[in-house]
Amino acid sequence: MSMLGLNTILNTTAISSNSTIRLGFSVVNKLNSRLNPKYKFCNSSIPSSRRAYISQSNWQKGNHDKNTNNNNNKSNNNNNDNDEGDHNRKSTNKYVAGFISLGYVYFTNHETGSEDRNTNKSNPSMLDLTGVDQLSYNQLLLPTKHSRNTTTSNLDNYVSSRIDILHNLYLKKRRRRNNIDKGQQQLSLEDGSSTGDVFSDTSSFGSLSNIYKLIIAPEAKLLTTIVVTTLCLSAVNLYIPKVTGDLITVISSKLAGVGDTTMSGMIDEILPPAKMLAGLFLGNGLLTLVNVYLLSAYGERISIRTRLELFDNIMNRKMTFFDQKSTTELISRLTSEVNEFKSQAKLIVGQGIKAVSITAGSVYQLFRISNRLTLFLIGSTGVMYLSLWIYGKLLIAAREKSKQINEMMHSIITEAIENSRVIKGFGNTYIEYELLKRAAEENQHQKLVFGFHMGVFRALSNISVGVLMINVLLFGGRLVMNGEISGGNLMSYLMNVQNTERALVSIGELLGQFIKMKGNVGRISELLDEKVDSANWTDQGNSDKNNRAHTVPNKNLTSTGLEMSVGASNGASSAHTGERMEFNDSIRFEDVWFSYATRPEHKVLKGFNLEIKKGMSIALCGKSGSGKTTISQLIQRLYTPDSGTIYIDDVPLQDMDLQTYRNSISIIEQNPVLFTTSVLENLRYSNLDASHDQVVEACRIANCLEFIEGGALSNGFDTVITKDSLSGGQKQRIAIARAILRNPKLLILDEATASLDAQNEKYVVDAIDNLVNSNITVLIIAHKLNTVKNADLIVVLGTAGQIVEMGTHDELMRLRNHYYDMVNTD
Repeated sequence: MSMLGLNTILNTTAISSNSTIRLGFSVVNKLNSRLNPKYKFCNSSIPSSRRAYISQSNWQKGNHDKNTNNNNNKSNNNNNDNDEGDHNRKSTNKYVAGFISLGYVYFTNHETGSEDRNTNKSNPSMLDLTGVDQLSYNQLLLPTKHSRNTTTSNLDNYVSSRIDILHNLYLKKRRRRNNIDKGQQQLSLEDGSSTGDVFSDTSSFGSLSNIYKLIIAPEAKLLTTIVVTTLCLSAVNLYIPKVTGDLITVISSKLAGVGDTTMSGMIDEILPPAKMLAGLFLGNGLLTLVNVYLLSAYGERISIRTRLELFDNIMNRKMTFFDQKSTTELISRLTSEVNEFKSQAKLIVGQGIKAVSITAGSVYQLFRISNRLTLFLIGSTGVMYLSLWIYGKLLIAAREKSKQINEMMHSIITEAIENSRVIKGFGNTYIEYELLKRAAEENQHQKLVFGFHMGVFRALSNISVGVLMINVLLFGGRLVMNGEISGGNLMSYLMNVQNTERALVSIGELLGQFIKMKGNVGRISELLDEKVDSANWTDQGNSDKNNRAHTVPNKNLTSTGLEMSVGASNGASSAHTGERMEFNDSIRFEDVWFSYATRPEHKVLKGFNLEIKKGMSIALCGKSGSGKTTISQLIQRLYTPDSGTIYIDDVPLQDMDLQTYRNSISIIEQNPVLFTTSVLENLRYSNLDASHDQVVEACRIANCLEFIEGGALSNGFDTVITKDSLSGGQKQRIAIARAILRNPKLLILDEATASLDAQNEKYVVDAIDNLVNSNITVLIIAHKLNTVKNADLIVVLGTAGQIVEMGTHDELMRLRNHYYDMVNTD
């Protein structure tokens, strides 16, 4: 069969597919009108405008024209004995109609181009089936849930409006991603904002140097071993067709009576290539085992290293970094992003080397066997791949639409679950149901479209490959008959053709994976390469603070291939040694100005000045937004002032070793964080060297020993804390005990009783009083002023951290001013 014949078959297949679908649409539609009028399109023929119209009122009420009803009644009366069969035909026919019309819609859609999805809004009784949002069309396949307490039209309009907004939102996101896929690293959005953010959808591609740093340089020795084993495996796979051809040639010659035809003679000639073939298959299996094992070890090692470097980098950022980043995105970078990167690296390294080497070797074998047959094969393959490439563009477009709607549906589900209280409060669960139903219908529609295109693509692929193989057999058979090649050579040739075809398909898939991996590498490297501010470094001083990116830990591939010694992070030594700062005099704020990075125009503190003497208990109180919590965060060095200085004794806070400083302070917040482990391990989190007696004493001071050992907790200190196993007051007292166990030089209590009931508040206040009466320097931030009455100094803050008055409780009460008003209001 010639190249012209192949091209004719392919073109005829495409034309006949289109014609068959149009004919099938018409036939099934007429069949529908008799078996199941509810699912009947209003026109039995395909209109020139390529639209099918459905009356929404008739659709919802199930009404149809009188002639159709009369015909159906007659049909039903004539088939009373076959009700069950009619029902089955109707049910089956509904889905047949949906599938056939699906094919019609998308063939015609690609011929005419996409139309504006809003063109049919002016006529609510007409539905356009050619655009993206053929919602009512999907009701052919999905059930309808009626709304409650609202009219159908209002509900439909509301849901349609929200769907339109989500469509536009995710369409913009998809366009931005597509622009990046084309190589753009920066993109100006419609609002003019920059998209250079490391976690935006428009992160830049990773460079080859980034790829080298992340996946090649750290594992050079292991990669060399993988390359050698992969090349050996490829060589074995390439040699198998040759030996198979030799074996077939020997067998065919003996069957033809050539040479020694005795049994012993036949065995002597057949046995060597048979043994060789068996050895090759055995070697293939062993090399595959080693190769897969080494690739698994390689993938796990680069994922461990990358995840630890990312985690170390993120955890050493300023708090402004966390204010500006989404927690979900940070977690995604550390989990799914690294997992994708690992899988892509393994696939590209393992399959890439194998595919390229097999392609090169197979093509060499093809030319070695027959130049003429190979040139014929190349010409035919070019025609085949051109046809498949053209249709593949349609497949990609369908996949992109499916991805967009899937993201939109995920967003709807997430938003509904996160805001379930508000939704239930308004009694609008049915609205969210209809919204999700609408998105699910679109998602189903796009999945069916993608499945349809994928089926056509695979069908064309199989037909094309079949036609190609027939051509090779016909042309090759003629060469065998002419004596130019042997039958064994033809078999070897066909096996090499299959190897080449599989390898080329693999290379095509790997190119797509490589593009995706460059995106992942770009996002990971952009974060790792970004310099971390010196305020977040711990024990290395300033000389080596920006050299942590791509630090390669010590590693040794053991007998398991998976174990590795990961070097400790640079910030670990001070924490492990427990070094503590010297605090002999005071903490002093001098002309401190501060604003959050998310609101730089709003100054939270303006020229704030305050001195906290060693051993004092000082309380900050004031209205919300006066800067109380900001002051505590500045003391913790979670943020740095815009201007001004905080001194510890006479040393600027920014010049102190961060880990050493934080070893000396403890904080108790309004909503304490306890980990999912035992009570004892939660307490020891602040001091791993604490003895049992020290733990018990800290619990006694914090008023939590009684409920821990008194039977309230089933296993005492060994009770595992879960989400709802403790009350708020119990959690708060355990947090206080944990802070005490650290033996801090400075203790910060930030709204420690704000969310407690009266009984639990009393226990916590008593614990705070115990701390106030100790020698620990205590900073108390409170709305409830009963926690600050015993403080040595009470500071009342006004707007932007301005101190409006200060003194003891009794002194401020005698002034009968701000504090007095707050106490009486409280």
